[in-house]
Amino acid sequence: RIANVSMSMGSICLFVGTDLDLEQLGMSDANIWHSPSVDFERLSAPLFAGELPSPECFFLSSPTLKDPDTHQEHAPRGHHTLEIVALCSMKPFAKWRGTSTMKRGREYRALKERLRASYLAQVEQYVPGLSQRLTVCEVSTPLTNESFAFSPDGAIYGPAHTPEQMGPFRFGVR
Repeated sequence: RIANVSMSMGSICLFVGTDLDLEQLGMSDANIWHSPSVDFERLSAPLFAGELPSPECFFLSSPTLKDPDTHQEHAPRGHHTLEIVALCSMKPFAKWRGTSTMKRGREYRALKERLRASYLAQVEQYVPGLSQRLTVCEVSTPLTNESFAFSPDGAIYGPAHTPEQMGPFRFGVR
């Protein structure tokens, strides 16, 4: 049964720290789903073709605005965190499979830097000046999910949520 399971998509994530006042810039604890269109079939076609996603499609959230009490305990005063998430296939990263984290080479680091710059440029419409006020910015890929969370193909949601794998056809909890 496991051999026939199709997995969900992987992800590209940016984990960002900033000293900007996100509330003053108009952000709240709400999630922002950014997309240039509601034509999700067209927008997701590159994902299913194994291409990199468009940086125009992402999910943006601020954990520090969602949970300010924890934020006060663990983050420097006046700082906030943001998460930027985009679905992504493992295919664009497959040539680095089997390599160790932090040892994937210059080409991989350059790709992550391009991803970082392109997503941050898009997020600037919600958080103006963010690129200039980063205190930390880590980029993860499906390889990161596979390495640290042991997610097959970097899948962030486990088995795909398809009709064949839902309800009684889904694995139970143990």
